[in-house]
Amino acid sequence: MNEKALERQRLRADLLTAFVEAPTLLSKQDIAELTRTSKATIDRAIRQGTFPRPAVTFGMNGHRWLTRDYVAWCTGQTAAQSTERPRVIARRDRPRHG
Repeated sequence: MNEKALERQRLRADLLTAFVEAPTLLSKQDIAELTRTSKATIDRAIRQGTFPRPAVTFGMNGHRWLTRDYVAWCTGQTAAQSTERPRVIARRDRPRHG
């Protein structure tokens, strides 16, 4: 490897370390931008088992991944959440009219 490639590799490692140290949640849009893929591709990868499931789900469309799960996936490690079902945060029950 040349010197530029080594510097890029070190920078990526530093960024991944910063991600791991910051306990944040990433949206599907964030994941799409980081992986440079579409949201549909992320959904397909989840169904195929090649991408970790979201750690938290808010209703039908609010999916969030822990940063550490994303970083683990990037580095080729198996994320702890990848085989578990997402934790669902329930919405308040609405009164039914009828």
